Amino acid sequence: MEFVIDNQITSLEHDVIDSLRGRIDCDCGPSVVPCFNEMIDSFKKEDYENARLTSQDMYDFAWDKLHTGKWSEVKNGWRILFATSCFISVTSEIRTTTQSKELSYWTNLIRKCDMALIMGCEEPLESIIHNLVEKIHSMVYETFEPDENIQYTPSPSHKKRKINTDSSTIPRVKNISPTTFYKEYVANQHPVIITGSFEGLQQLDDIMHCMAYRTVPVEVGKDYTDPDWSQKMMLAHEYIRNYVLTTNSPDKRGYLAQHSLFDQIRPLSQYIEEPTVGCMLGEGELVTRNAWLGPSGTVSPLHTDPYDNLFLQLMGDKFVRLYNKDQTNKLYAQQEGLLTNTSYIRDIHQVCDINYPLFKEAEYMECVLTQGEMLYIPKLFWHYVESLSVSFSVSYWYK
Repeated sequence: MEFVIDNQITSLEHDVIDSLRGRIDCDCGPSVVPCFNEMIDSFKKEDYENARLTSQDMYDFAWDKLHTGKWSEVKNGWRILFATSCFISVTSEIRTTTQSKELSYWTNLIRKCDMALIMGCEEPLESIIHNLVEKIHSMVYETFEPDENIQYTPSPSHKKRKINTDSSTIPRVKNISPTTFYKEYVANQHPVIITGSFEGLQQLDDIMHCMAYRTVPVEVGKDYTDPDWSQKMMLAHEYIRNYVLTTNSPDKRGYLAQHSLFDQIRPLSQYIEEPTVGCMLGEGELVTRNAWLGPSGTVSPLHTDPYDNLFLQLMGDKFVRLYNKDQTNKLYAQQEGLLTNTSYIRDIHQVCDINYPLFKEAEYMECVLTQGEMLYIPKLFWHYVESLSVSFSVSYWYK
């Protein structure tokens, strides 16, 4: 497969890369600067063979730093170094390629770009990497379209959850205005299901041309509280084939959960639109949007989040139970560690009264959220979410 990079963007690439020298010196220290400068200088001189070799050294070094200590304490310079080395490595590799390569060659290059975006980088380098990986993916997909044509049309839920008639009902309203939404629900911190504002997706193969060979993070295990829980990086089409459309035991279940998929893979954004009522939550500032894509049976344990949440169901059905924050003393939140926003209770349908005697007294609301519906979850409300079928959701957090 012949791949040609547009030389018209070369000057922009050089200017952007050049501008990063100071950031590396400041955040990463003077010992890194000579190698970083050699990588950049080789790239600018079109010595792509040396640029490729030095960028791999920088990639390995930055990767180690990004995985040392607490993620929140890693200086941005290391993320910039990592992203820069990814970009130069991929670009130099392509520019030294003189013949067609196997699919694995191209997916490895796409993976490097994706890792740069997932680990974090800044504009304008971020946009340059987006443009590069989207061009590579488009050409690769046209040449190596997956053998398995992902065809999935939502069907009735595989699992059933009977809504408890003793629980409070979450109201459903259609095409509500932002003003009414605020007055009747946000001001009172009352959950509501909004219908008729979007259609959702009919089948997964609609989005495969955007993401088939992109690398995505997948959680493997019953849920994130499980001691055997792990995370794997894999190609999107392999994840959908091996985990979403394949029945696995709970401990082998895969879930693409709480990931900024639409920011990582920009073409996917054409299938969603930020809800107009979001402007009424907090100061109307969107903090993040996350994707949730997985098979029937995936679970988000009972937990609470620090932001107002608009939860959109793009495909399939999900069972959701909500508890007001005033019920917290009955929900047995973990008292230490990283999961103090999560309950010790892993399965709300099978709770030991001896260990958690107050739980049965907690008041709650619950519903089955279906394709094309949006649920407003107020800030700090506890929620448990379970997929009843193959499901694709997106959450918008506001502050």
